[in-house]
Amino acid sequence: MIKDSPASLLVIEGKAAVRRLLSHWRYALSAAACLAIGTGLTAAIVGVCDAAFRAAPRGVRNPSELRRVYSNHEGSELARASHETMSYPVFGELARNDAMLQPMAAYWTTSLSLDDKGEARDVPSALVSARYFEALGVPLVGHSFGGAGSSMADRDDRSVVVGEAFRARYFDDDVSALGHSIRVSGVDLTIVGVVANDFAGIDSKPVEIWLPVALATELGLGDDALLYRAMYWLKVIGRRRGSGSDRIPTLELERIARGSGDGGSNAAPLFQLGPLSELAGPYGGKYRSMLLWVGGGAVVLFLVCCANIASLAITRAAERHQELGIRVCLGASRATA
Repeated sequence: MIKDSPASLLVIEGKAAVRRLLSHWRYALSAAACLAIGTGLTAAIVGVCDAAFRAAPRGVRNPSELRRVYSNHEGSELARASHETMSYPVFGELARNDAMLQPMAAYWTTSLSLDDKGEARDVPSALVSARYFEALGVPLVGHSFGGAGSSMADRDDRSVVVGEAFRARYFDDDVSALGHSIRVSGVDLTIVGVVANDFAGIDSKPVEIWLPVALATELGLGDDALLYRAMYWLKVIGRRRGSGSDRIPTLELERIARGSGDGGSNAAPLFQLGPLSELAGPYGGKYRSMLLWVGGGAVVLFLVCCANIASLAITRAAERHQELGIRVCLGASRATA
């Protein structure tokens, strides 16, 4: 008996497989759909989880050098909500005196009312300190607010920086929009800068306009927002200078806080540094657990799809039991069958 070569057997079996798939197209379609759905959903969910942990905000320069500053105000009446925030006076003292996290910047995201030709529209906004864009390495067309090298904005500053999406929506006939005035929550502001890339903030919610943090009082936060040392509302970031452990910069922050008269050494806040991604930070555990559960669910879904395909294949093999037996009796090896 003449034996066919492995290549010819492969061609013959391939043609037979194509004929079987065409004659049982519903089975082939079901298997392909199960595999496609399982693979697609798994890839999408795992991709979202990976992006949430590792992806840097768009438009930020060297995000690995940036650190979030977390504070623990033990004994404070707001201690339960103060891990990610600090007060404006404490931030000012740290920004002026710390040399290891420079530039240092503070911000607070909110939604403000924009007067659009007499109609009020909510616009995602952020109150930021003067060196916010410098700290993040975000280029601007125009300039930011505050003087060069200043960490704090002038309380009389009525300027605003807008994002490219905002400029395109409201000033499509002007490439720069610089010098135009807008009215936000009853305050007249002049556009002094436009973000030169697709930067939209560093939190999950996109931001369209950035205002000086010193306008907090006029925008409805009250006088305490800028004066009260125990009003914790600002998130703080800084660019790490040099390499090595974050322990030394942390100790430097605590030394500055103790020497600032912040209620004595026992009441001075303790600090901790974390990466720019809040999910990867020291207080992102609850979010990490949720994402891990979602990612685990995606893997289980993929395994279920694989099990469905395997059960379909076993069913088809059982239906062909007699055919395969005849092939073996005619001389086909088990591997070929």
